[in-house]
Amino acid sequence: PMLGTRGARLGIIAPEIYDVQVEAIVRAARAVRERRGTTPQIEIMLPLVAYEQEVAILRARVEHVIEAMDAEDLRPLIGTMIELPRACFVADRIAARADFFSFGTNDLTQYTLAMDRGHPRLAPHVDGLSPAVLRLIAQTVRAAKAHHGSPSTRWIASSPRTWTSTPSLRNTRSDIRMCSTPAPRISISPTCPRRGSARSTSATWP
Repeated sequence: PMLGTRGARLGIIAPEIYDVQVEAIVRAARAVRERRGTTPQIEIMLPLVAYEQEVAILRARVEHVIEAMDAEDLRPLIGTMIELPRACFVADRIAARADFFSFGTNDLTQYTLAMDRGHPRLAPHVDGLSPAVLRLIAQTVRAAKAHHGSPSTRWIASSPRTWTSTPSLRNTRSDIRMCSTPAPRISISPTCPRRGSARSTSATWP
């Protein structure tokens, strides 16, 4: 995985990159509201966060753009991607500044195991079911629940089998509100509710 200027770091160094994305989100939400007559729920995820200060800086920037566009009525939720082991260890601090967490299990697995899934020799060993990865996820979900008092986590993964077949996650599974995974792989979890298109599917718990 790349360890340089990306994710939240890039957003802090070059905030105009994020500004144009937030502006586009606002315009799209307004277009949907005009066409359908209902206001969509916007959820903005801040990627590759390691420090709670990064969330504070970027959240303030996002809110500034929304205010400048007179779009406070859209009331977007601003959350973070959990992709780094450090973020898992300080999840309670990050939860105080984020409306929700969304796990990026591909990067989280690579950073935890120090293995690149694109490496010809190491790729077969990049296992999202590694006990270390699962423990990080479980403790992060507990931190989110303790702070928010209700399910506030999402799951973005290449396969949903992680939470359906692993004992260490069964107690936290009900606290994960949504899973986003490629449609062909949702069949791995036959008990999950389904919604979505042929290209992507989200499984959502009530």
